[in-house]
Amino acid sequence: MTIHVVGAGRIGTAIHGIAAAQGVEGRLLRRGEPLPTESGPVVLCVRNDDLAGIVATAPRPEALVFVQNGALLPWLRERGLGENTQGLLYFAVPTVGATPDPGAPSLFWGPHAAELVALLSEAGIAARELASPAELADEVAVKLLWGAVFGLLGDLHRETVLATTARREEVGALVAELLPVAHAGLGASIPAGEVTARILAYSANLGSWRASVKEWPWRNGWLLEQAAERGRSLPLHAAACARLGLPT
Repeated sequence: MTIHVVGAGRIGTAIHGIAAAQGVEGRLLRRGEPLPTESGPVVLCVRNDDLAGIVATAPRPEALVFVQNGALLPWLRERGLGENTQGLLYFAVPTVGATPDPGAPSLFWGPHAAELVALLSEAGIAARELASPAELADEVAVKLLWGAVFGLLGDLHRETVLATTARREEVGALVAELLPVAHAGLGASIPAGEVTARILAYSANLGSWRASVKEWPWRNGWLLEQAAERGRSLPLHAAACARLGLPT
């Protein structure tokens, strides 16, 4: 088995290190280096905004594996990459070279999903393969809402995700407001109650981790755009954003 990794940051270095420890061949490439032409999946551990340039020059687009957070799924579908392998990583790597700290099973869907599930499982990191594109859409919605809600509340209250889990009503209200927008944009259908319960449970495992609003166009900003396109108002989200000086 061969697995290549693009991105020598915390996540990319961790995945490459896991593969190397198991004797899996493959290169660790920095962003901007030519992508490999030899066989094997190419896991892209780079920021969302770097993806367009990488995809444009990829010699084997079908081999690309996307593990980014946020509303990446519509972007991939627009570029004919909706069938590519996608991963939702639920482990934290505090610094480059540190041991990954799982908070929940990581999830994969696509042609290389089984390889990556096996790789992480062998390293003691829980992972499983999703059964269908519909399940993937639901799971993307869960991860998107976790980042959008806990990032917003983490900045608003200047607290860790563990502290935010005590704000169950506030978390639930934001999920109820934002999830219909995520459903519409992603084609998801997971119930709000399930999303709220899962992101609270996940956050309870993260201890002192501090969430923050990040990658605006792919998370909160994307939700805002989707709502505007559909004529929906997001008053709770808007009020929190206004207090932080963010677009509403």
